[in-house]
Amino acid sequence: MEDEFTLIPPHLAVRRWVDGTAPNEASGSFYATFSCMYDPRIGSYSMQKLVLMPGVLDGEPITSAGIRQVRVQEIIRSMVASNVRGIDDDWTPSDGIQKRPKTDLEYRDAAREYVAARLVGDPPLVRVATVYQVSKPTATRIMAEARRRGFSTDG
Repeated sequence: MEDEFTLIPPHLAVRRWVDGTAPNEASGSFYATFSCMYDPRIGSYSMQKLVLMPGVLDGEPITSAGIRQVRVQEIIRSMVASNVRGIDDDWTPSDGIQKRPKTDLEYRDAAREYVAARLVGDPPLVRVATVYQVSKPTATRIMAEARRRGFSTDG
């Protein structure tokens, strides 16, 4: 598929198409390959193709119960970190705790965390609250300030 990036505010680029192999914890006992596409209409990735094959070791047959065990959101989440990047720097979604934003660049990064959560279907304010170790009302204030500074346009 194409190796093109789509630009999204604030100063982020996401790979339009992502193909890969699902991590074992998300695909259960199956070997799974997938294709996801960023859809700008909904502001997130959606699964376009998911192929399941019996696991190499146990060869468990594919059943409807087994298919229900495949965690599509986990598969999408696992690939977003390596396919979302800052346009003008080396920013990637945080996997740890950050200090509360005070500068324009830090508010821009808070807005980026918000967008990164939305890309995988996670609650964006919960993501901001978790990354900055603040309450949800404080995360709301952080995002209001990010919007006031022009780093976020969504409500």
